[in-house]
Amino acid sequence: TPSTVPAPRAASASTRKVQRWTATPEWLSPSERIRAGGISRESSRDAWLTARLAAKRLVATRLADAAIDAARPILSEIEIVSRDPSGHGVRPRAVVAGRDSRMTVSISHSGSRVLVAVGPAAGSLGVDLTPVYAIEMPASRWWLTDAEREDAGSLDAAAAAAHAAGVWSVKEAVYKARLSDEPFRPRAIEARLRQGRITACVAAGRRVTPSAIRTCWLDNHALALVHDGEPVIRAAG
Repeated sequence: TPSTVPAPRAASASTRKVQRWTATPEWLSPSERIRAGGISRESSRDAWLTARLAAKRLVATRLADAAIDAARPILSEIEIVSRDPSGHGVRPRAVVAGRDSRMTVSISHSGSRVLVAVGPAAGSLGVDLTPVYAIEMPASRWWLTDAEREDAGSLDAAAAAAHAAGVWSVKEAVYKARLSDEPFRPRAIEARLRQGRITACVAAGRRVTPSAIRTCWLDNHALALVHDGEPVIRAAG
């Protein structure tokens, strides 16, 4: 069962638990079938397929809502392209029936859950999903800034880990949205998170408007979405 994620008005996002796939699904495009067949690790393949399905459904919904297509295309006609012709990873985008949909896609997954978002290609978009249990507080010292550590204040161990997971998820999402053409340097992104809300964010010396960032926690995961294609008016599903 998918769960909606609060998102800026111009972007749509959803999260769902990774499901088990015993056969190659029919809704894959021909090139996606080849890609899926090359993923040898079962858990990685399950997460990849679950994320692709969630992304395709978001794209189909946005096409219908925008009256671009009177009928929703079948899912096999929607392809999430995340590699260039040379096989190198690129920012994901949606292609519909061989044509550019002018939609950008961002995907993140942990071992048990995926998070996907779709938005206009003209805007920057990034998501991240971080399990709280994956955060080791001693190791976080190398990627938390002094101000980010101060924001944790006197939190107990469990609350501090949740806070750090929230900060890390924002850093990853901001990186994907704003700095993906550069090496990832966690301390170059500072996210001020207080009581679960972003109060300030700076990426490589450039300010990121807090209203362009959404955060929430679900099933012991920190989720973050960044989209600044247009001013945020209200949260949407």
